[in-house]
Amino acid sequence: MPVLRVTCGALLGGAASALLLISPLCAQEHFARYESDFGPLALVISEESGEVTGEYPNYSGRVVGRYDHDASVVEATWIQAQSEVRCDSDRNGSHHWGRVSWELDAGHDLSGRWGYCEQPLDHAWNAQKLSGTLFRPVEEKQGTSEDSSGAAEITEQDVYGVLRQQWGQYAHLSEHQIIAADFTCNGAVERAIGWHDLDNPEGPFYRVMLVVRGPGGAPKGHTVTLVPDSEGLDGLQRLQGELDVMLMAEEISDDALAEMLPGRGGVCPRAIRIEDGLTDAIRLFWNPDESADQALIFFRN
Repeated sequence: MPVLRVTCGALLGGAASALLLISPLCAQEHFARYESDFGPLALVISEESGEVTGEYPNYSGRVVGRYDHDASVVEATWIQAQSEVRCDSDRNGSHHWGRVSWELDAGHDLSGRWGYCEQPLDHAWNAQKLSGTLFRPVEEKQGTSEDSSGAAEITEQDVYGVLRQQWGQYAHLSEHQIIAADFTCNGAVERAIGWHDLDNPEGPFYRVMLVVRGPGGAPKGHTVTLVPDSEGLDGLQRLQGELDVMLMAEEISDDALAEMLPGRGGVCPRAIRIEDGLTDAIRLFWNPDESADQALIFFRN
């Protein structure tokens, strides 16, 4: 049985050394994940300042630059510890850098060119969006969407914002999974995210965070941390860069729920199911007891 840790709203230390996730949540920041010519790419754009930060982990690379909203263009510098060309000058402490220019289309895909140092941008760097959004279209309303019940939906941007605020550099945004369902049975769609925490020196961990509307309607995250044992029997550790854990929403019958959680009334019959293909599935349920220390109820056969 893995050790269970539940945290809510805690910001871990060390965020000053982060690449992508270096600042507290800003309500006007937009985040998106891509699959690019150079593997996974994650970008954050500040709507107010136009500042761009990002990372592409396959090359231990990061991106810093600016976004021109009128032209829908990102002009940035890529920085790596190593590359095929060593520049005469350094950028952000490295002599391995270059320029990149991306155009964003209406679907938020990227088409761009890059080059070494100050050389011409004569290499292609394109990317297809997987999730998120890098800017809010002019016609899009500010705020969150509502379903037919009038309850505010938790969006992917809400999830990314809470994730950055609570976990900073320890969140692997390039390798995660998000699922959506009404996990609290309040008539609104919430979202849960699962990711492998590899940067934390006490890890590795597998974390699942359910984001719901807190007091006043602000998104609030509730996290369960799973710690693999020394034998790795729970199958939740990540080996050789492989990510095998699956996250899914599961409807539980009344009879099955009563058997899983005897004596607990009012539990929403929609579970966050964590499946590794090796051991019994883990299920997390929303705890209806507002006075409880743990917002999520842990169950494994």
